[in-house]
Amino acid sequence: MGPGQTAYLKAGAKVSSTDAGVIFGNATYDRAAGGNIKVIQLTEMNIDVLEYIQPASCTENEFRDMWS
Repeated sequence: MGPGQTAYLKAGAKVSSTDAGVIFGNATYDRAAGGNIKVIQLTEMNIDVLEYIQPASCTENEFRDMWS
């Protein structure tokens, strides 16, 4: 990419904890031409987890298995 250009990338993220609804971390990448791996420090993202929860049902045994 040249100066002033913009690129959009859609990627999945694995979240290991939802304390306070804040996600932070780094994105790493390298170029096809090789060279050093680049690291971008992400600004914190505030997520409202309740927007992604959907009603569902499960048996008592399934609930116990998921809870453990």
